[in-house]
Amino acid sequence: MSQFESDMPEIDIPDPSLNGLFPTFKLWWEAYRINRGLKKSDEGERSVALKQLSSIGPLGAKIVPIMLRLDRMGARALRIFCLFFFFLGVQGLWKYYHLGVSISPDSFLHSWMRVVGLPVIILSTFRPITERHRRMVETLAKCDDPRVVRAILDIAAIDRFGSSGLDIAINALKRLQPDQMNQIDDSVLIKVRKAINSRNPALSEAAIATVSRIGDTGALQNVRAVAEGRRSGRKFESVRREAQACADKLEGLAQTERNAAVLLRPASGLPLQDVVLLRPAAASQSDSELLLRPTDHE
Repeated sequence: MSQFESDMPEIDIPDPSLNGLFPTFKLWWEAYRINRGLKKSDEGERSVALKQLSSIGPLGAKIVPIMLRLDRMGARALRIFCLFFFFLGVQGLWKYYHLGVSISPDSFLHSWMRVVGLPVIILSTFRPITERHRRMVETLAKCDDPRVVRAILDIAAIDRFGSSGLDIAINALKRLQPDQMNQIDDSVLIKVRKAINSRNPALSEAAIATVSRIGDTGALQNVRAVAEGRRSGRKFESVRREAQACADKLEGLAQTERNAAVLLRPASGLPLQDVVLLRPAAASQSDSELLLRPTDHE
């Protein structure tokens, strides 16, 4: 356990009960409270939310994706709301211009405002990485548990690994070290392998260097595909060279793992034949003439 985690207060989330339903609701509620606190304009309330996020430690790997999902749900609801009123405006203008239906000046003005203004609002709901997200990354980075890398990569993917998200993702990948391999779960490895397939050469190289450093043989197929000129390896020679060197290393590790599996395989397939089993002499019928006896000669 790291020094940071040892100083953390106990996590205020109950043990699983009711077939996991209540802890799941508790996670969503905690994510909602922290997310709402981080959006406050008051610095004190934001500090309290950040302190609450830091207190949950590795559990932030589960809560942060929920927070991002809440953001996506809010943005989606706003788009649906805007589209509804946009079509109402289009319907009003259609009736006025094509059907000759008389409408009041206020309704005419409101229809034009909906048709012109609401598409702008819809387009502006693109989610960039804000200062709130950066504070979340800084808080998660204080935890040495490699599982938080998954949450950091989720934040970096908000702007599709653009100028802001790329730096966050690369710094997160650098956190993964070989001595942490037994702590890295499959969800983190899946995120790293997806980053290998990115068309962004910088992100792809960083992910390839990560799997080479930690020895993730499960990423061999992804690395080999880039080395063969697919994804970002199609246009960038440096990415192909990095992928080829990584593929050679991972193939060696994979062969070592296969050899170790063969050596440690139990001999359960050997037939248990009576002729090869050892048994006491009393249980066998021996020729009495062949047994050793003392002689009478001096």
